[in-house]
Amino acid sequence: MNAAQRAREANARSGNIRVRRNARTYSLSGLCVRAYCGGKLHIHMSKGEPVIYCYQKGQGIAGHCQQHTMSMNAYEEQIEEYLSSITLSADYQQRIIEAYIREDDQVSSFEQTRQALTTRLARLKEMYEWGDISPQDYREKRDLLKSELAALPPDLNSRKATLEHLALYLADIGASWRLANQEQRNRLANTLFQSIRVDNGFIEGLTPTPEFTPLLVLSHQTRLTELREKEKDTADEVSTVSIKRKRRDSNPRSRP
Repeated sequence: MNAAQRAREANARSGNIRVRRNARTYSLSGLCVRAYCGGKLHIHMSKGEPVIYCYQKGQGIAGHCQQHTMSMNAYEEQIEEYLSSITLSADYQQRIIEAYIREDDQVSSFEQTRQALTTRLARLKEMYEWGDISPQDYREKRDLLKSELAALPPDLNSRKATLEHLALYLADIGASWRLANQEQRNRLANTLFQSIRVDNGFIEGLTPTPEFTPLLVLSHQTRLTELREKEKDTADEVSTVSIKRKRRDSNPRSRP
C-alpha cells in the first residue's frame, strides 16, 4: 500500500472535523488539497503568519503524509501570478460557442424546439385576442408552453451574454486579488476555483468552477500558444545567429 492510498483511507476514517465558530477566514480557506492524494489541508497562524498544513498528519491519522507545513504567502503569490496572466483572445465568445455546438449534438434540435414553442406562443396569443379560445384555456396552454421553454438549456444568445459577464469579471482580476483583504480574496477564489492542488510550496493545479471553466481553459490554451510561439521565435533567433557566425568564420577576411 503506497503513501497516497494510506492518506486517502485516513481521510475517510477521520470523518468531519469541527470548525471553531471564531475561526478566521484566510484567502485560501477550504480550497487547498494535497496534490498526490486529494486530502484537505488546513490553515492557521504560526509565528505571525498563516501556514498551510495537514491536520490529519498532526493528529497522527495520516502518518505517511508527504505534505510539509508551508507558508500560505508562497501560494498567494502564485495565485496572483496566475490571475495576472489570464488572457482572453478577441474571438473568445465565438470559440467557446463553437465548442458548445461541437460537444453538444442536441444544440441545433434545442434551438429548433425553442423556435417552435415561441411560434406556438405567438399564435396562441393571437387566438386569444381574436376570441377563439377562452381566457382559462389560454392561460393553461400559455403556462404549459412557457414551462417547456424554461426546461430547455439557455439559448446561444444567453450563453454569449453570460460569457461576456464572466469575462468582464476576469478583467484585471490579478489587480483585484492584490488589493483585496483575506476575506475578499477567499470569496474571489471560491468564485473561480473548486480546489487548489498544492505540493510543498508549489501549486500543481487548479480546478475551476463549472461556470468559469470554458474561459479559464481557453485562457490557458492561449497562454500555451503564446509561450510556444515565443520559444519558436527564440529558437529561430539562436539558429540565425549560429548560421551567421558559421558563415563569417568560414570566410575570414584576408590579412593585409
